[in-house]
Amino acid sequence: MNMRVETDKVWGFNFAIRNMRLSHDSVEKSDTLIDSSGVEVIGDIDLKLARKLIKAGPSHSKFLRFIHAHHLVWAPLKWWKHFDTYKYAEKLSSSTMHTIMKSELSTADFSVNTDGRVVEIVNSLIRAGEFDKVVDTLPDGFIQLRAVDTNYACLRNIYFQRRHHKLTEWKDYCAWIETLPYAELLTLEGRE
Repeated sequence: MNMRVETDKVWGFNFAIRNMRLSHDSVEKSDTLIDSSGVEVIGDIDLKLARKLIKAGPSHSKFLRFIHAHHLVWAPLKWWKHFDTYKYAEKLSSSTMHTIMKSELSTADFSVNTDGRVVEIVNSLIRAGEFDKVVDTLPDGFIQLRAVDTNYACLRNIYFQRRHHKLTEWKDYCAWIETLPYAELLTLEGRE
């Protein structure tokens, strides 16, 4: 495995879209609603305005910061180092300190490009109880699970900065972004 992303909850459309109209005192024109099953549905009039604001640039599309995406990400450490560039994403991680010595690792715990010999070295250190050496020897291909809370403004920024990145994990993450509700708000070409 190189990466897996699992959506938990995407929320905030109704609040964000309705209140994007505050600067022009036109909240009453909003046609966004929550349907009978609790799904937030952006109305056609609001969607047209949202597209216009997004194309006008980040200072006009601040409403995207109010739409949140909670998700789980299984990714190699090398990718997490890049992801930490984005400061509008909160993360909780599985603890290497508390879990790494519980059992031996398998190749499934690493990206597909990790040399199997490294896995054997790490396992020999686990068997020997050498915690510090295990942590120092873990390669960037070690897969770590983190829970992420971020917003649509951050995801839009990531999408345009990383969709053509040479790390395959970024392509995978951007492909996940394209599956989110109202993904067009994230992928709409325009001034960035």
